[in-house]
Amino acid sequence: MIHMACSREFYNIKWNGVIVDGVTNKPIPFASIKATAKHQNNIDHTIETSKAYQSDIWGHFQGYFDKAYQINYEIEAYGYMSVQARTKPNQHAAIDTIRLLPEVSQSNLFISLLSEQSFEDQPFLRSRTITPFNGRKKNSNTEVVGFDFINQKHAIQPDSMDLKIIIRNRFTPTPSVHLYAMGTGGIYPIFLDEINESFFLEMECAPTEGYYPSYKIAGNEAGFFIRCRNGQHYVKILPDDHICSIAYSTSSDSIQETGLRLNYLIQRDTIYPTLFPVMAVYDYLSNQSLSTELIESKQTHKTTPQQAN
Repeated sequence: MIHMACSREFYNIKWNGVIVDGVTNKPIPFASIKATAKHQNNIDHTIETSKAYQSDIWGHFQGYFDKAYQINYEIEAYGYMSVQARTKPNQHAAIDTIRLLPEVSQSNLFISLLSEQSFEDQPFLRSRTITPFNGRKKNSNTEVVGFDFINQKHAIQPDSMDLKIIIRNRFTPTPSVHLYAMGTGGIYPIFLDEINESFFLEMECAPTEGYYPSYKIAGNEAGFFIRCRNGQHYVKILPDDHICSIAYSTSSDSIQETGLRLNYLIQRDTIYPTLFPVMAVYDYLSNQSLSTELIESKQTHKTTPQQAN
């Protein structure tokens, strides 16, 4: 029972909660809970009362305070990332469900960010048209170059790629860009109104359902989750905001390539393949001396690819 003392504080507080795995929703037993209740001693003075608890085998815990207008807490459990947050006492003593994300080693994350200074080996979904110098245009051969996120390389064979692109009406001002997932993979769009600043630095858990085998880019996407062709690995991708076209020659052929470049982040952890913990991403960027400026600034651009000038 909670008795309200005024509009802000409550007396005889019973705080009920359950701690669960943020991926599996299974209870986390024997988690450590440190809670601090705040209440007003007078108009200018706040008193803090701290207590410690432990969740039971089913992940439940109960805390008791004489009075408070706010409860700050920190929760730790072996194998999980700690959580610091706060809650407000309520009249109905509702059960708080607190989700902890498993600790994922940053060594299982791989991030590839586009660079204007370097083009080689960067993810480039494209079509490649090869025309022999000694032949006619009708002898040209066009092939699709996709990307194998699992092995981090380009691929030509469909069973060796996770994602490919088809660009329709590419010689018009409004080309149509279509993504295709291979095998048991899929494409899950995340829209601009679903994030605050950065898709890469938010949404820590990839969905496991609702993926499309193909998807036409509309322009209101912040990025995409990709399920790889094996159905077991997950990737975050942030496509470039314009279609890229390059032309070059070999000793025997003239080659034209047109497609879309990607920033991507793959989780290679086999136990928690859907997790992209923000702190692990920051740690990876820091250790690799990479900057978050690109993946953050992308949120100010629509993902509708346009023809490059």
